[in-house]
Amino acid sequence: MKKKLIKILCLFVACLPVFGLEVQSLSQGSCWVSSSEDSVQVASFNEGKSYHIYRSRLEELVGFFHDNGISPTEIESIDPYLHCSGVGGRVVFRVKAQGVNYCTWSEYDGKSFNFKSLDLSQYEDGLCDGVVPNKIIVAPEKDGDMKRIVADLEDAGVVVEKVEAIFRDLHTITFKSQKDEVFKIKNILLENKNARIVDLVTRQHPIGDSAYLEALSFKK
Repeated sequence: MKKKLIKILCLFVACLPVFGLEVQSLSQGSCWVSSSEDSVQVASFNEGKSYHIYRSRLEELVGFFHDNGISPTEIESIDPYLHCSGVGGRVVFRVKAQGVNYCTWSEYDGKSFNFKSLDLSQYEDGLCDGVVPNKIIVAPEKDGDMKRIVADLEDAGVVVEKVEAIFRDLHTITFKSQKDEVFKIKNILLENKNARIVDLVTRQHPIGDSAYLEALSFKK
């Protein structure tokens, strides 16, 4: 293992520019990242690998969004981050398209991206975890009825597909959603006197540090 870490370190250092060297350490040295004009160099010691990501690789992200019904012409900005934790480095993209903020976590194997999800971003700045776009967590008021809550949503034009109990009186409601309607639906439920708990369903990721990858960013 020690020899492997030394090899990764040597490969990382060999790829760094001689001038203007700036290396950022994340998660107590679990990852190192350095940026140039149009690329980033990453060393992920917990995974035992080092790789270079060029800005041209954003074409893969654009293609992933296109495959999910979002045209390249709709993309207004791309804000990438490197997230480093005990499981290694992950590249997280916050993408704005037609006013909607999306969140995509990915793993880079040195050759291409493996995109894990296409969720919504709750905020316009910073690292995103991802909000599931068609599901919400709800608990009725004491002695309340989930049927009444579902009926209120349907009266508001929401197409409810499924209601599932997850713990005691806590339920998830799955519905048909367009773009970022989940936030509107959350507000409807918050104003509903029949609901005691209302929360978004967010992705869970390991705790770690993150760095903004400006070299891979895009602004229209």
